[in-house]
Amino acid sequence: MQHARLFGLIGRNISYSFSKKYFEEKFRNLKLENHFYELFDSDDADTVTEVLKIPNLRGVNVTIPYKETIIPLLDNLSEEARAIGAVNTILIHDNGKRTGYNTDAYGFEKTLNIHRKSWHKSALILGDGGAAKAVKYVLDQCGIAHKSVSRRSDINFDNLTPELASEHLLIVQCTPVGTFPSVEEYLPFPFDALTEKHLVIDLIYNPEYTSFLKNAAAKGAKTVNGYYMLEQQAEKAWEIWTLGEKNNNFNAEQKARLQTSGPEALNTTAMTPEMDNPEMNAAPQQPEENRIPATVDPTEEQTAENTAGPSEAAESEMETNQYLTMSLEELVREGENTISNDDIAGQQKKFGEIRDAFNRLVAEDQKARQEAHEAQGTTDGEFIYINPFAERFNEVNMLFKEKQTAYHRDLEQQQAVNKQQRQEIIDRLKNLYTNTEPGTNLFREIREIKEQWSKAGQVSKAEFKNLNNDYFHHLTGFYQMLDLNKEYREQEYAHNLEKRRHIIARAQELVAEPNVQKALNELQYLHKLWKEEAEPVAEDVRESTWEEFREISGQIHARKGELMEQQEKEQLENLTRKNEIIAELQQMATAGDKQNHNYWQSSIKKADALRQEFINLGSVPRKLSNQNWTEFKEALRNFNTAKNNYYKDLKNDQQQNLDRKLALIQTAKYNQDSEDWTTAVSLFKNLQEEWKKIGHVPRAQADRVWDEFRGACNHFFENYRKKNATGNDDWAMNFKKKSALLEELKQTADTDADNLMRIRNEWNATGKVPRDKMNINSEFNRLLRSKTKQHGGDFATRDNRQGENRIPDRARKLRTQVADLEAAIAKLENNLSFFSNPSRENPLLADTYRLIDDRREKLEQSKAELHQLIVDERPKSADNDAGTTDNSNNNQ
Repeated sequence: MQHARLFGLIGRNISYSFSKKYFEEKFRNLKLENHFYELFDSDDADTVTEVLKIPNLRGVNVTIPYKETIIPLLDNLSEEARAIGAVNTILIHDNGKRTGYNTDAYGFEKTLNIHRKSWHKSALILGDGGAAKAVKYVLDQCGIAHKSVSRRSDINFDNLTPELASEHLLIVQCTPVGTFPSVEEYLPFPFDALTEKHLVIDLIYNPEYTSFLKNAAAKGAKTVNGYYMLEQQAEKAWEIWTLGEKNNNFNAEQKARLQTSGPEALNTTAMTPEMDNPEMNAAPQQPEENRIPATVDPTEEQTAENTAGPSEAAESEMETNQYLTMSLEELVREGENTISNDDIAGQQKKFGEIRDAFNRLVAEDQKARQEAHEAQGTTDGEFIYINPFAERFNEVNMLFKEKQTAYHRDLEQQQAVNKQQRQEIIDRLKNLYTNTEPGTNLFREIREIKEQWSKAGQVSKAEFKNLNNDYFHHLTGFYQMLDLNKEYREQEYAHNLEKRRHIIARAQELVAEPNVQKALNELQYLHKLWKEEAEPVAEDVRESTWEEFREISGQIHARKGELMEQQEKEQLENLTRKNEIIAELQQMATAGDKQNHNYWQSSIKKADALRQEFINLGSVPRKLSNQNWTEFKEALRNFNTAKNNYYKDLKNDQQQNLDRKLALIQTAKYNQDSEDWTTAVSLFKNLQEEWKKIGHVPRAQADRVWDEFRGACNHFFENYRKKNATGNDDWAMNFKKKSALLEELKQTADTDADNLMRIRNEWNATGKVPRDKMNINSEFNRLLRSKTKQHGGDFATRDNRQGENRIPDRARKLRTQVADLEAAIAKLENNLSFFSNPSRENPLLADTYRLIDDRREKLEQSKAELHQLIVDERPKSADNDAGTTDNSNNNQ
């Protein structure tokens, strides 16, 4: 029965740690049923001491805050742990001795080599704990200058200047600030000093995207969290626990890699004919005719592009993310489209760029909103804002991770099948020379075996190395056996020589290939065929054929200069066109008075086409790439800003227009039943003119407000038309009646004063006549004057007496007229208040003001006349009373 083997993590507040789940899953995959992993959450050093004494404990990881304080409890330290002064992995030997290691340095080195560029030559390390010490160790090994920022160092977070941050293009955050659950916290740092050339690494892995990284990403810096480092140091810890001390320290190769100037040291060197010489790569102990060519790992894709030397990689330009030009909604849709693709492996880089762009834009939006919130001086507590697209994108991200997990699971299963197939091919090859049956066609068999091997599927790199060694070991055995059979050996040599001739002939054609890049790519494939399918050949042609192929290869490689010239020409053409696109975007953003809704709708489509064209265009000269990309982003950002400002202002204008039109509707409805036709007709005409001059309103309200306004106007003018139709009929009747009175006047004798007075009174009581018949009034007045001349004062006395009797009636009419005029003036003045510009200078209101002035004048006249009537009436009454008294006295 196997004894239980216990492992664990020592730290404080570590319930969030991924280690337990990570190692338990590893134990399940490896079917290590007697292995267990526990979390030892400890508040003091005494507890740590007791943990290390637990029976069957074989190894532990160590995290904050015990990476340094645990050292006195150990018996030995590895070389790197002693140099760093911090431990995060402990191996407990069978004799109970404890050895401390530091795998943080290993994990950070792996992370740094992936993301570091040639310009990352100095660093700022934030924090001074155990993790920070491991980072310093790696940076020292890499030759990267660094400065520490902490509460106890000369540079602290109070005196850290933007200039210092801008000078150091590598920033490593080593403190626990921002770790779950305090995810909103972050160190005080001059983020405005960061640029696109900055690399910011936060060793925190939970949350995946810390507030510190969000602020850095908002300024364009490349950001990396600590998850990959965590995985790598965990794997290194497992290696220590399982393999023991002999593999624990950094080996010479790792130290040499640490001492390189940058990540370019990891790149492969360009293929040269000498490197591809199969004889040079053969095992030296084998006979010359049996040498086995070095093989290319089929799990690694090799192209002419990825064979660039270290100098090219060191000068590699900063990557540009085309998705940064999209909106958040577009990024969500693009992410959804990406995960719908079945080729999830081929979409990993694309989705990663989409995710990076989304996180950066969310961070920028969050920061902008927070700054706006703070600028308002709001004191209602902490600013909280959740982007409406975040939840939707998180769902997309989760689906992608699930598909990615499923892909890797399927890949592992397929690789297991491929491993079994390759093992069967090796077994068949072994049997071919160890247990050959009589009559077997060795030539055909070895051809089939080699073809099967070249077509066999991928396996993991570690498995492929072992399988490949076995394959060529038995292939060597086959060729050794073949030496005993001259006939088969000569057949094999002849076949391979024919293959070489075909390869050389195709290489010769490539010398004249117009597309240099295509020629280089295919040449690399020919070298692969040469190694895998054109070996061995007879000794007398071996060197000559190789020299011929190598010479042709040299001619093709010599055309790299031609390729560079061609690329430079294309790059200059691309730069010219990209600058034209930038200029077009800038011009569209500053169109001035041409800007309207139709303009912006067409410009949006044009800008999208220009953006796509810019992205699809090839590369530009490397030294101008970053500047060109920055100018393009700035031009596109300015265009979007101008567009957004236009529609924002348009929305405000439309709301103001809506308010003005609602005021006009209120006025129209208030006056739609008015029968003061002279005033109301002018008012409604002015309302309609005002309506025409007001701009658009929100589309959702446009039909409703127009229907309301048109309804009120139609209601009024329908009443007005009905009134005019009735008035015309009355005027015609009045003309007919006056025509009869005129005929009667003509027949009346001049001496008949009573009838003359009656006719005149009836005439005055009859209303208006049509305009074209008004000459009847003049004719009647001339005739009446001629007939009443002979009556003289008697006719006038009667008229005066009737006038005296009419004075009270006249006064009542004047009072009514005064009241009506005052009401009309008040109504007109009230209507003016509904206009946005009710001044006299407004030409739309000129008629209204004339009506008001006219009614005021009539009002004053009516008041004066009424006053005079009242004044005149009183003296006459007094005189009449006095006259009566005097007459009485005289009579007496």
